[in-house]
Amino acid sequence: MIRRRRPALVALALSVFPACGGGGGASSAPSPPRLLGVGGSYVLTKTVGDDTCGSAATAFTFPATVTHSPGAFAFVLNDSFNDLAGTVNTDGTFSIPSRRTGTHEGGTVQSTFDMGRFTSAGFDLRARHDVDGSTGTPPYPSCHIVESWHGLKQGSPNVIP
Repeated sequence: MIRRRRPALVALALSVFPACGGGGGASSAPSPPRLLGVGGSYVLTKTVGDDTCGSAATAFTFPATVTHSPGAFAFVLNDSFNDLAGTVNTDGTFSIPSRRTGTHEGGTVQSTFDMGRFTSAGFDLRARHDVDGSTGTPPYPSCHIVESWHGLKQGSPNVIP
């Protein structure tokens, strides 16, 4: 009789003490790490804060896109005019190198970008456009335009780990 009860006692012991012997209890798999993700569509508003070029408009709204692979540091922001390649950090701060971005009344424009930050809701950035009026037709005094850019994310929010 004792032999018949032994398998039943072992089964009972394993069900009562699941931690002993390494199993039997419910376990949860670790959550996958949250990957940085800022790609998608945005509504971009550019607000002029300082303008020595004499432009009349103070705010513009454009569709914009950010091309970004989850977890990567490189991204490309298209502001409806230029593809601006940059680098994003895991805290959402980002940089875009200074570059020539076009012309203003024939004068070449060199743009610098700073204070870039992605958030779950979008991004903010400061852009300064230095215009070389001497290259314009006809030539005119050099000037600059400083803008604050605010991108409002469309669809799912950005992921900032």
